[in-house]
Amino acid sequence: MSLELLYGVFVLILLLAFFAFFLIKDRENMAKIQRLEREIEELRKNFHYIQKDLSDKEDAPEFDAEALKEEIKISLDREISVKILPILKALKA
Repeated sequence: MSLELLYGVFVLILLLAFFAFFLIKDRENMAKIQRLEREIEELRKNFHYIQKDLSDKEDAPEFDAEALKEEIKISLDREISVKILPILKALKA
């Protein structure tokens, strides 16, 4: 009977060890899940802020391509008259 009692105690200790192991793993998993929840919440906040920034930028007035084109043309004409025309005049002379 002592051998049966020894086996019973061994099985009981083994069950307690499994129970303790599962409790420890459960706590580790819960900690990981909570960390993931915090990270997901942080990502949701960042996504919200980015969406808000993008919607604000969409409301901003667009640049005028024609005005920009005209400014570039004026700037080019000015540069040509300052740098190229004196050289042409010198070559004609």
